[in-house]
Amino acid sequence: ALSDPAAFAGPVLILSAGPAGTEAKGFCEGAPDCDIASLPASGPAPHLEQDSIRSLWFERLSAFLAEPHAEAEAKPAEPAPHEM
Repeated sequence: ALSDPAAFAGPVLILSAGPAGTEAKGFCEGAPDCDIASLPASGPAPHLEQDSIRSLWFERLSAFLAEPHAEAEAKPAEPAPHEM
């Protein structure tokens, strides 16, 4: 999937500790539904950081999960098979 981001079939959020690198930017440019959020003061584990950084990480993640995504809207949910 990393060698062909256009083939990636789901929404992607890249949370970058500091500015996003060229590999992340290149992937996002080629992926159909990709977003990059930089956390400039964060270390590699933003969920373990101080409140100000962790809050920013959580807000960005929550906003991404709440966003409608084209892939999710394009395909109606399949009904679950019923066991008899």
